[in-house]
Amino acid sequence: MNIKNIEQQLLDAIKKSNFNYFKNDVIFFLKNIGESAPLTKLLLDNYLSFQTSYLQSENKILTSVIIPCHNYGLYLRDAVLSVLHQTFPYFEIIIVNDGSEDNSHSVAIKILSDFPDYHISYIKQPHSGIVQPRNRGGGMARGKYILPLDADDMIAPQFLEKTVNFLTDRPDLGYVSTKALFFGDVNKIWPRNNFDSRTLFITNQQTNTTLYRKEMWEDIGGYDERMIHGYMDWEFWIRATKCGWIGEQLEEPLFFYRRKSNSVVMNAKQKDIHIKTQIMKLHPEIYNVSALTDNDERLTKKNFIHPDFLRNDLKITRKYAKPDTLSATNFVNPKT
Repeated sequence: MNIKNIEQQLLDAIKKSNFNYFKNDVIFFLKNIGESAPLTKLLLDNYLSFQTSYLQSENKILTSVIIPCHNYGLYLRDAVLSVLHQTFPYFEIIIVNDGSEDNSHSVAIKILSDFPDYHISYIKQPHSGIVQPRNRGGGMARGKYILPLDADDMIAPQFLEKTVNFLTDRPDLGYVSTKALFFGDVNKIWPRNNFDSRTLFITNQQTNTTLYRKEMWEDIGGYDERMIHGYMDWEFWIRATKCGWIGEQLEEPLFFYRRKSNSVVMNAKQKDIHIKTQIMKLHPEIYNVSALTDNDERLTKKNFIHPDFLRNDLKITRKYAKPDTLSATNFVNPKT
């Protein structure tokens, strides 16, 4: 049976019944079988239908959600609303308007006016690129945890509740991500493979919208503002891993990633080899840059650094041991 037939069978079954009966089947299809715009829309609508609003605690801020915005006024309100509708009330929102030339400023002002009871801060600054706004927001963050959220994306109502509780229960971890539901030009759940922090040296397995400890952000020095062409989140995860910060990924797709042909990520893919070479040169402790050759074919696969470039003596000492161990453990490079 081909993919289109399976998709149609699912759509027909959902039409005759309740979507919730087939939710796990839809998730399995989008993660393991193929893309589907109608199934993606049904899943996205299902998650967003559980939105609710909670008044925030006056004094308790555990999580800082940083929303950089450059000419995304069309989507900014939806991004903010997805945070305001969280089942977890202990958060603040920091909107950084990075020199937008559209209606982003008026949208942000309207948000502040409409939701005065929430902890929402707004910064308007000259355009400073794709990295600096994230660091500016991180420097302002009052929460124990930080969640970056691009202004054209959204999170499920349970995102903060599930990720914050997970990190609270796992003091040995620096971050936790979730599977991502792509919608728009691409409609699927990503990534397919199981998450392993070590493979971040080879390929990026999580999006920028990953909850991490502010302690980790401070320890590794925030985002590297030399990553002006993109992949700043991948470089951030590589550096975190190098410094011993390990994380995990929840299987549920609680992050909603709007895929567009002219996005920062898609533009970065056009410079994939250049950016990966830059990453390798920034981390000579991880990569054997001397192994690079002119027009090296091992760099042609996008979002992938060939394991051949990993140093054979690479070892990472975990920042914190697991709760049931007495000492930090080492793991060797994923080639072995």
